Amino acid sequence: EQIFGRLGSRSLRAERATNVSGGVEALLGDRVRLSVGVFDREDANLFFSITEPRFDSGLFFFSEFPFRNALDGHARGLELTLQRRSANKLAGWISYSYLRTKLTDSQTGSSFVADNEQRHLLNTYASYRFTDTWNLSSVFRYGSGPPLPGFFRQVDGTYFLSNRRNEVRLPDYARLDVRLSKAFLFNRWKLTVTGEVLNLLNRENLRYEGFDGFDTNTGRVFGQLARVLPLLPSVGAVIEF
Repeated sequence: EQIFGRLGSRSLRAERATNVSGGVEALLGDRVRLSVGVFDREDANLFFSITEPRFDSGLFFFSEFPFRNALDGHARGLELTLQRRSANKLAGWISYSYLRTKLTDSQTGSSFVADNEQRHLLNTYASYRFTDTWNLSSVFRYGSGPPLPGFFRQVDGTYFLSNRRNEVRLPDYARLDVRLSKAFLFNRWKLTVTGEVLNLLNRENLRYEGFDGFDTNTGRVFGQLARVLPLLPSVGAVIEF
């Protein structure tokens, strides 16, 4: 697409990235492990083409340019993980990551965060084995909202076009899933029956699928963000032999 597509350019050079990372792990007792990691990625010559509508000083702009090696920037952050291992009773882990990105367009000098930047991510998993055949587990995920890719601003819940890119973010994402399983043991095979509820708290998480249109006089954006997943119960069975 970037080379042979409608806005492609055959003069593009290879993108470049330099990655540096480091980490430390430590055991806390016999079953608990703590790990800490940091990372830095320096990007250069990234492909970029402005194709989004913009609104600046009361004027509507919509122009498309061929792809260029126009973006330089970085992604930096850290990761923390605390894990407890156990064949019985309680086991699980907690993981947190922090990320900061910055990209600069060498043609215009404008800077903005990456389209997929989630500054905070938290993932937790817990499993509790009551007996050899009964097990309860849950997963909780949280992520701060990534940017709406484009030139937007938000006023009292209404979206408008603006002259700054990736300034407005999606609402934070949070989801709790719970699963209960029961195993039935036979001479040569095993049956495991599970019941699971996704998004147990029925949180209204949203995603960006594109807006329906714009008012070229005011810059107001029409359309809504789409819901990702409602509360969803399910049952399943696994046969092992």
